[in-house]
Amino acid sequence: MRLHHSFLILALTGFSGQAYTISTHVSCPGYDYGGPGISHTQCSYDANNGAWYSTAYASAGNGSVYASADNFGPVSASASASYHAVLTMTVFGGEGIGYLLPTYLTAHESLNHCCGSADARFLDATPDVTVPQDAPCWSFRPLNGPPRGACISFIFGQADTYTVDLYASASGRGDGTASFQDSFAFWDTQGNLLSNVQYTLTDVDQPEPSSKSLAFLGLAAVAIIYRLTRCAPGHSNCAPEEL
Repeated sequence: MRLHHSFLILALTGFSGQAYTISTHVSCPGYDYGGPGISHTQCSYDANNGAWYSTAYASAGNGSVYASADNFGPVSASASASYHAVLTMTVFGGEGIGYLLPTYLTAHESLNHCCGSADARFLDATPDVTVPQDAPCWSFRPLNGPPRGACISFIFGQADTYTVDLYASASGRGDGTASFQDSFAFWDTQGNLLSNVQYTLTDVDQPEPSSKSLAFLGLAAVAIIYRLTRCAPGHSNCAPEEL
């Protein structure tokens, strides 16, 4: 049986800021591509005049990740995306110890198809005080869904370091998405929800990509463009393969 194949793979590398690190990856038959610093990448494959197909897409950046995959027939597809940030926060408007919890930290995965997964976490990199199990922040649930991550202690007026980790993946037919936004709830040690709190949240710069990494990504982009141009319709060196 003679099958006609077509491929598409696209990638966008972004180093517009060093405040976070990202990575994306996609896989379709004949292609496996991605890596650190790549904000968007996708691939598609079809065979047997489009009767069989697979697609994959992944993106990461600006406090969110997304991964999706779809396929029909005996062909596979997968995608993944990750985001990591280090933040410094100082809280004002009180004295001593307080508790906080991020109120916009979400992770959703596909329900109707298999298989997608997602995770989102906001953690204290340098815990000051163990939060009591009866602290109200453990049972607090924001309107946009249950938070992921521990109830966190802090000291008013003192800078603390936190990490944000987002991850999404998909394979077969599925999708996953996770996100974080600058939104928090605060309590004092008596369990009172505080409304007069101010805080600063600052990104901690991440290491810049090396010149070798940038050179490799540039060469990879040239190779992809050459491949796509070489296999454009009308080129005889891209004859259908015999299976």
